[in-house]
Amino acid sequence: MDQISSISGASAAPYLSARARARMWWLTIHRWLGLATLIPMAILGITGSLQVWPEETEALLNPERAVAASADPARLDETHVAAARAALAPHGPIQSLRIGGEGEPLVAIASVPADGPGRPERHTAWIDPENAQVIDTASSSTDSCASCMSCTVRS
Repeated sequence: MDQISSISGASAAPYLSARARARMWWLTIHRWLGLATLIPMAILGITGSLQVWPEETEALLNPERAVAASADPARLDETHVAAARAALAPHGPIQSLRIGGEGEPLVAIASVPADGPGRPERHTAWIDPENAQVIDTASSSTDSCASCMSCTVRS
């Protein structure tokens, strides 16, 4: 009767060899380590996938920054720069202007030095090339992670 209960698994552990017990122990450790690393690896995979398409991710998360596909950056003039200056006036002078391709907005960036050690706070304004209207403004401390990500990828 004892042989039958050991075969069914009721008390199988005492009959395992030392090598088999060590293998079960390593299997248990391996499973728990795999489960513990699953969440960080999934986060890295998802955010890495978003970085492959920064423009599409930005358009998905911030659709209000889209401009007409026919918007021509060659038509930019002083009114566009004046609109950018007005939008970023409280945050200092414009330090960077990025003129995109056709169908992309003008992007103006100003930054304020940090109080003490740290990174300066960046302020960004998106200007419509068609009519020189401010589409959106954002700060590096309050903007979406995709915008920061796309700035990192492009620079």
